[in-house]
Amino acid sequence: MAVAAAAATAGAALAAVTAYPAAAATGSPVNVAYNGKCLDADLNTINANGTKVQLWDCNGASQQMWTMYSDGTIHSGFSNKCLDADLNTAGSVGTKVQLWDCNGSAQQRWSFDGVEIRSGLTARCVDADLNTINANGTKVQLWDCNSTPQQTWSGLPASAFRTPCAAYSNGEVWQTSTTAGRVREQPCLQYDQAIVWGVVHLQVDFPASCSVTVGFPPDVGLGCPWSYLTKVHHLSFNSLQVGGDVQASDGHSASFRCHYAGSSVWGTYTIPCYIGPLPRTASSFVVSIHDTGGDVTDDNAGPRLLAPGSFTFMP
Repeated sequence: MAVAAAAATAGAALAAVTAYPAAAATGSPVNVAYNGKCLDADLNTINANGTKVQLWDCNGASQQMWTMYSDGTIHSGFSNKCLDADLNTAGSVGTKVQLWDCNGSAQQRWSFDGVEIRSGLTARCVDADLNTINANGTKVQLWDCNSTPQQTWSGLPASAFRTPCAAYSNGEVWQTSTTAGRVREQPCLQYDQAIVWGVVHLQVDFPASCSVTVGFPPDVGLGCPWSYLTKVHHLSFNSLQVGGDVQASDGHSASFRCHYAGSSVWGTYTIPCYIGPLPRTASSFVVSIHDTGGDVTDDNAGPRLLAPGSFTFMP
């Protein structure tokens, strides 16, 4: 991380300097699941920007104590400097995790779901170098998330995620010769201070009287056909699927496709598809949905797809 450029290149929306309260006197140790070693700041250079963050045998020292604040920053119990991703190599796996003066930038914002610590700059995971993981001084870095023990952590409070959703719409009434049901979808954006996830809910339900709306936001409303009321409210599926993408205003994007096994649906049935994650470095995110629907059993129609649509979120 270049000293002069550390805060200046993070983007105006996230680079504003924030006044932080003093870190708790003790904080908490943060342990890696692979061997239980502690996240540790190198005591030899701990007051300097760029101090290496590493694994070490747990000893209760202040350089192994960490406090996570609601803005997504993680502070050292020794110096109150912030956990930081090296901006010089942030686009690559192996990016150094270090200490730096707190400045509110994206490389100092983190997300923790109780398992993985993700970077607010790249959405990559905090990872202990597997090559030397049992040795004191093992490098802590960013790496593509892979759900391995060297990327599984404990000791921090989980992030507070928010999930605003658009209304259910893009609906259709699907029927066979004897059964009928309403199928629709709902786009959402789940986010904390560091990352965002697109979420799409695909729902099958059977209201006594119903209408369907198409579009995000809904712009066309249709009533159910009379045949809907005369048929059994039940749909059986060979398979269900959700497809689409999330586009961020800063150029980041993620695509997705979720597949689900067949099911027999008699009541309201909702399945989620998670898209991402992406760093929360943009001002807006568009969740687009396409190739979403299912293959209804015994209608000989093959896969049925709902109308495509998109919705813009501004977290």
